[in-house]
Amino acid sequence: LIDATDPFGNGHLLPRGPLRESAGQLARADASILTRFSTNGSGDRILGFLKEEFPGIPVFCADHLPDSIVFPHSDEVRKPALLKGRRVAAFAGIARPEAFRNTLIRLGADIVSFRGFKDHYQFRQDDIRELIQMKERSGAQYLLTTEKDWIRMASLSPVCPDLAYLCVKFAILPGQKEDFFRIIKACIGQG
Repeated sequence: LIDATDPFGNGHLLPRGPLRESAGQLARADASILTRFSTNGSGDRILGFLKEEFPGIPVFCADHLPDSIVFPHSDEVRKPALLKGRRVAAFAGIARPEAFRNTLIRLGADIVSFRGFKDHYQFRQDDIRELIQMKERSGAQYLLTTEKDWIRMASLSPVCPDLAYLCVKFAILPGQKEDFFRIIKACIGQG
């Protein structure tokens, strides 16, 4: 998996950079998947690079698509279109919180307050109370986070009916699914 918006970061391995392996290790791959391919239009450049540098390795393109909004305290699930024109306070503790913010903006949300936390942030009870207060002070209708963040904070969260998380689905772009699943089946001996 290669993030098309920032494929190789600063070129360094963890902990100095974001890479888990050097880019040269792509030669071992059976296939590559460019994630967030359509997010900012930078995908075509990395796609060209991969096809030139690793010509025998198939490359697939995928996106993270908003799928639903879950209100965990009421078990209500709504379509992302719910956010269009709504005042939203949001927060995220992921690698790039601004990516979440931009997703909400693309969905038409009016972001009235936003707070980013470091990746894998371990939320505390005080954080949750402050976020709810942030929502109330800003006059937001909803307090939104990512599904990944909700999982880390669910046990701490007081009942807040306007607290919700955005679920995203990972989707191979149309026209590539058959080839992608053909490779998967071949690798597991069903092809």
